[in-house]
Amino acid sequence: MKQPYISDELLDFLTEAFPPDPPSLHEDLKTLYYRAGQAAMLQWLENVKHKQENPNVFPDDAQATGTDPRKAAAHARRTRRSALRLAGRKEAAARAAEGAERDGGGGQGTS
Repeated sequence: MKQPYISDELLDFLTEAFPPDPPSLHEDLKTLYYRAGQAAMLQWLENVKHKQENPNVFPDDAQATGTDPRKAAAHARRTRRSALRLAGRKEAAARAAEGAERDGGGGQGTS
């Protein structure tokens, strides 16, 4: 079966729709599994896109190893997307830490 082309716009949209925020202590196991599935699907799509952009991972000739501007641009987009994802995780962790401090620390919630 031929795979459809995975665009950067699609990956950016899905990353915003399903942000890889760190789990909360207040989430139940079902929610954690659901979010893990979302993250796994996004990672799988990113891998498919990478394979589509780099079909010759191990090129046979020296000419294929040259610098291709399209591949360099694709790599820059992936790097930027990864940096944005990491920044989002750090920001979410900082918000969670601020919330824990505000709630009295110790991770004790109200039940």
